[in-house]
Amino acid sequence: MLKPYSWLLFDADGTILDYNTAETHSLKAAAASFGFDVNPEILSLYHEINSALWVDLERGNITSLELRVKRFDSLASRMDWDVSAVDFSRTYLRELGNSGFMIPGAREMLADLPGDMQRAIITNGIRDTQYGRLKTADLMKDFSEIIISEEAGSAKPAAAFFDYTLDRIGFPKKKDLLIIGDSLSSDIAGGIGYGIDTCWFNPEGRENETGVEPTYEISCWDGLFEIIK
Repeated sequence: MLKPYSWLLFDADGTILDYNTAETHSLKAAAASFGFDVNPEILSLYHEINSALWVDLERGNITSLELRVKRFDSLASRMDWDVSAVDFSRTYLRELGNSGFMIPGAREMLADLPGDMQRAIITNGIRDTQYGRLKTADLMKDFSEIIISEEAGSAKPAAAFFDYTLDRIGFPKKKDLLIIGDSLSSDIAGGIGYGIDTCWFNPEGRENETGVEPTYEISCWDGLFEIIK
């Protein structure tokens, strides 16, 4: 039997916002401002560096302040670019904050949700950048709360992030919450560890070989409406 939910907690990147497109656009624009070209190999290298550092962030090994500079320090070193990682990071984040690309169908899904169902964004990310992207995409009005790891002082999947989230949304009962996200390691594992039902948004049909078992799995937004109807 499906459960009723009064709160939907959406991840941002890969669920509502199209991070891959925003990342590619912003990296190319930042590099061009310093006189560098970005080809597919450089994009792949940056993605490898950035993904590893985000794993470190989720594990609490580095801070978001360290991440935002270290990734470009590593990239510049590997590419032999003569550029300040701090300056490159600042330019990249400015471009990223103006990138409001969305996952296909996400805007329509949000518009079709029941009016009495509250929803929040719960995202690992940099405060100013995430707010900038949500504003650019005209999404601020669609959520009762925006919860960002940099403000929370911890990142998903840490319990402290969800402590902060429940405080922000008024301490509803956990059984009334559903987390929707594309990341098994942060969204789904975090929800499971905290005792909240989870919905894995998996439009690409990826195999789950992690041992992390979501309450639900959907490949399109119609699946979400089947859960909450």
